[in-house]
Amino acid sequence: MSFVFDNIGNQFNASNVVKYMKNQQVKTSVPTILSLIHNLNDVMITHKIRQYDLKGKEYLDTNAKYYTGDLGLRHAVLGFRDEDISGILENIVCLELYRRDYKVSFGRIGDKEIDFIAEKEEEKIYIQVSYIMQNPETAEREFSALESIRDNHPKYVISMDPVVFKRKSGIKHINLFDFLSKSNLQ
Repeated sequence: MSFVFDNIGNQFNASNVVKYMKNQQVKTSVPTILSLIHNLNDVMITHKIRQYDLKGKEYLDTNAKYYTGDLGLRHAVLGFRDEDISGILENIVCLELYRRDYKVSFGRIGDKEIDFIAEKEEEKIYIQVSYIMQNPETAEREFSALESIRDNHPKYVISMDPVVFKRKSGIKHINLFDFLSKSNLQ
């Protein structure tokens, strides 16, 4: 559980957990780790986010991500660390998408990752999450990932920036607090 909490928002590999446990002098196996992760999902301590291949238009069974169902529990286990803010913000957005009844996955198109693909009924939205985008390289990374998707579904970048960034591509930038306080993204 600590390993999963320490890696929210990162792609999960059970073999890496086995190696980590071996370094901690604990013998385990990939099937055991996968069973434990499955149990964490069943009791909603974690949420598994599947990967969607945007080019091949299919879900992949490898490289899932896990987010915690309760950030307070994560902080109780690991303590709060400022350097974890990006993963924590992603986790907050993920939980809010679930609260709004979206089916949530993450995507990959080429070498770019899309933080969230959220779907319900006939609606699909793409979301990138960033702490702040004051650095031009950060803004370029977040917006360009969404610009590489060639469909007409709404695309959003959510961050803590008080100033809204504008791009000609039609991608909307939203402050995290506005996202959380509004019932829809329009």
